[in-house]
Amino acid sequence: MDDKNNQINFLSPQVNFTKVLSTIGLILIAAVGIIGAVLIFLNSKGAFNFTPEDSSTKVATNSAKNATSSAAKDETADWKTYRSDKWRFMVKFPKEWLDPIEQSDYTLLSNLEGGDPAFVGVYFSVSNVTEINNEYTKIKSQGINQKVDGITRLQNSTIDGHANIIYKTDPAPTENGLIQSLEYGLYVSANNKVYKIYMVSGKNVTSPQKLFDQIVSTFKFL
Repeated sequence: MDDKNNQINFLSPQVNFTKVLSTIGLILIAAVGIIGAVLIFLNSKGAFNFTPEDSSTKVATNSAKNATSSAAKDETADWKTYRSDKWRFMVKFPKEWLDPIEQSDYTLLSNLEGGDPAFVGVYFSVSNVTEINNEYTKIKSQGINQKVDGITRLQNSTIDGHANIIYKTDPAPTENGLIQSLEYGLYVSANNKVYKIYMVSGKNVTSPQKLFDQIVSTFKFL
């Protein structure tokens, strides 16, 4: 009798262990169900709007912006460089243009010979010429957007860290009377001199001011 009771007592824990496992299983199933329901609810509220398409779109957009930025920076990378030790400046200009023409009082960078409707010329003069000093003094006294004798003062800006005055003139026929030209330029004071940098362009030239701004953006004092 004692042996039979001992056998029953020894087997009883096996029955309790099974119940414990069953209870744990039910708890786990319930927990998974609750978590799943919470995730479904959050997803319906837009908490998980992370899709591969969104990520790839962002990457593509960033790449496009970087490519555009790089292209803008490299636009003048293959341009030629002109350097004047006499007047202490250097500047870049399109590689297709003619070789610089140096005179005693100015330097000319141009794409064609003068007199062509597609002519673009950028002139660099320095204040050793009395006329430039007089022009500079006169335009400094004008207000922004004020026109005096066909010259309009546009705005103030900087070139290589130096303040400058930007201006434009009314289109006028050239000496040979064949083309209408627009003069667009600036005055800047540096190295105890006044520099006049201006562009003259023919009537067939589109966006001359944009090209001028590109060239001026490469200008450096020595």
